[in-house]
Amino acid sequence: MSELGPIRTPLREHLRELRLQLLPLLVWLGGWALIAVLWMQTPKTAPLVGLGLGDEVVVAAPEAGLVEEVFVDLFDPVRPGQVLLALASSDLDAQLVEARAESARLEAALLAQRVEFELADAQLRQNATDTLADAEEEAAFEQARRLRSFRVEEQRAQLDALAATLERVDAELEQERVQLRLSRAEGLLEGEVGSAAEVEDLRAELDQAVAKASAARDLEERALTAVAETRRWRADFEGLTPGLPTSTVLDPRIEERLAGHQAALAVQRARLSGIEARVDGLLVRAPQGGRVASLLAQPGETVVLAQELLRLEQDRARGVLVYLPESELLSVAVGDRFLVRRGYDSGEAAVLAASPGLVELPSRLWYDPRVAEFGRTLRLDAPVDLELRPGERVGVVPIRP
Repeated sequence: MSELGPIRTPLREHLRELRLQLLPLLVWLGGWALIAVLWMQTPKTAPLVGLGLGDEVVVAAPEAGLVEEVFVDLFDPVRPGQVLLALASSDLDAQLVEARAESARLEAALLAQRVEFELADAQLRQNATDTLADAEEEAAFEQARRLRSFRVEEQRAQLDALAATLERVDAELEQERVQLRLSRAEGLLEGEVGSAAEVEDLRAELDQAVAKASAARDLEERALTAVAETRRWRADFEGLTPGLPTSTVLDPRIEERLAGHQAALAVQRARLSGIEARVDGLLVRAPQGGRVASLLAQPGETVVLAQELLRLEQDRARGVLVYLPESELLSVAVGDRFLVRRGYDSGEAAVLAASPGLVELPSRLWYDPRVAEFGRTLRLDAPVDLELRPGERVGVVPIRP
């Protein structure tokens, strides 16, 4: 049996093996080449420190009084119109008591005047034969008396409406305060630091407050409807009796007292409108959405009108504040471009303003905590590609032309 000779490997197979051996080497060399290119394109300047810059809104006290309760914590997110804290004002409470007393006084005065009017009308009617010349004048007297009766009823309805509005303001304020206390207690219970019994008590109290506020609104609505009806009745009667000479057939002194009572009602309505606006101001609300940046008042603290209570900042930064140490010999002009870095993300920003002189840098940026450092500050616009938060720390490097 003859021996077989060596089998030659085809050239194509040799090339295939060579390609498989060279491919990892080529990939490795390409990776290092890419790293070298990126390193060469990276600015060699050490990154500066920048902080996200946000707008702050100061929330001031709309009334002088006592901080009754604070419903937010530091760094809590808030939405526009959210109640931040509640104030208690002894001065406003006194005004509410005074308004109720004045309403009661006006109502008593109106009742007394009504009795006086009826007695005067009875006396005039008894002497009608002697005082009134003919049937036409007697009819005019009767029409004037009825018109005055309509006016008295209209004023009585207005008094009822004022009293109902006072009750509604009180009830709604109490309902909102109970609702806020309940929300606070439920949040504490979720964090396992609250009391379930307190939450149940507040829920029962809220149900009562809601029912009371609903009843007060219904009462006010009925009272306002009564005012509109009595006003319409009076207007209809005046339309049927145009040019009624009331001054010639009724006692002018009675008419003057009725006009004075109407003026007192107008003053009371204006006073109640002011009180209602002040009561609404006792619940301090967020003028915009954002985050609580600082709390400047605590429960139990007495505050004066316009005193700062807390500060809010926007959720997103509107720019970047860059600190340029004095040792950095960097010439910067408005419009220069910088690269803002946050981790692996980056975005470009332009210089909007630069401080003309040196300022003291924040202490956390000092090399030696015992030695203050100075430098310039630059304000950049917000990078479009980065959603920075106010106070967020970023790295900043200049972009060379």
